[in-house]
Amino acid sequence: VNDIELQLEPTARLTVTVVPEVGIEPSSMQVVALQAGHREAAALSGPAASFRSLAPNKPLAIVLWSKECPPAQYSFDSVSEAQGAALRLEPGEPLVGRVLRADLTPCAQAAVLVEGGPDIEPPFVRASMPLLDIAEARIVRTDADGRFRFDALREGEHTLRVRPVGVVPPEAFPDL
Repeated sequence: VNDIELQLEPTARLTVTVVPEVGIEPSSMQVVALQAGHREAAALSGPAASFRSLAPNKPLAIVLWSKECPPAQYSFDSVSEAQGAALRLEPGEPLVGRVLRADLTPCAQAAVLVEGGPDIEPPFVRASMPLLDIAEARIVRTDADGRFRFDALREGEHTLRVRPVGVVPPEAFPDL
């Protein structure tokens, strides 16, 4: 193959401001930009998050969350539309529960997965790009007494899937 022509698109820098509710520690926040198969995480500097390598004229989504806050998604048509945007991050509600065996003894070390609430997957992001760090935040293990806690869930219907150690498939408890 001779005379290969490669065309590189210019990139744009994007800076947004994250506005947390009172009592939320900014240092615990995660901010990610998603754009047509590209994913870029940004560190917060004060209330600002900056991204360096986004395509200027493609749609993008910014997803932010923290331990106290469920994921919030903001979608924009282009970098210029998103430039300087103020993104709000609101706390979620905790969900506390307990897993018991049929004989009512605690089920320790069971994996509990919560599903539901708003989806974080805009149509222009490829399905092969899972938001692994968000997904991991939705799985917890029960303690020795069978208790579990999710710190921040958004209002809406959720399904819990429980996988006790050594048991397949997991039990599902829909529409909580």
